[in-house]
Amino acid sequence: MNTHTVKALFFYAPGCVFCPQVHHVLEQLLAEQQLDSLDAINIAEDTRLAEQLGVRSVPWLKLNDIVLFGQHSEAELQRWVELSRQGTANEHFILEQLESGQLQPVEDLLARAPGVIQLFLKYLPDMSQSINVRLGISALLEGLQGTELLASIINDLGTLTQSEDVQVRADACHYLGLSQRTSARSFLQAALEDENHEVREIAEESLTMLSEQA
Repeated sequence: MNTHTVKALFFYAPGCVFCPQVHHVLEQLLAEQQLDSLDAINIAEDTRLAEQLGVRSVPWLKLNDIVLFGQHSEAELQRWVELSRQGTANEHFILEQLESGQLQPVEDLLARAPGVIQLFLKYLPDMSQSINVRLGISALLEGLQGTELLASIINDLGTLTQSEDVQVRADACHYLGLSQRTSARSFLQAALEDENHEVREIAEESLTMLSEQA
């Protein structure tokens, strides 16, 4: 199996109860070559970088793209490092955060690594995902209304308007309208001929939204 490079950035503070335990585990993982690099920083000595990264409490750990803060057991840290080496940490992180109703960590991840929006496209047509995950993805995409990031997946959303699942087609039409881009228009016009009335209605509403934005 191909393994990915795993870089760790760790903020700690003197007097922090949990920081030494986390630091010790990270040092072990580095010695075992499970981590490729480890930068451990006293937050009191580099407040500027901490502010830039949005570090609000310690222990704070960044493994490639994902950020973990607070107390984590040795087993938890080993798991996230292993998932990072497998290249699946982002996916597991997104699903677990959304399942627990935590949107902000996923929004932060999306800001650090915009490419993870492709994982949203993976989950959108997957009706086996829990309601929490589906609602979370919906909220996140709605929060991207009018952004370049949402515009970057217009063609992918257009493909989803041809899904066999009615709900997927309807959702795709809704997000296309939120893109606020004329390039979404052709997909929505085609959806006006959809066999399902709900899809047709949402496509029409989205076209109206695009017209109002023009």
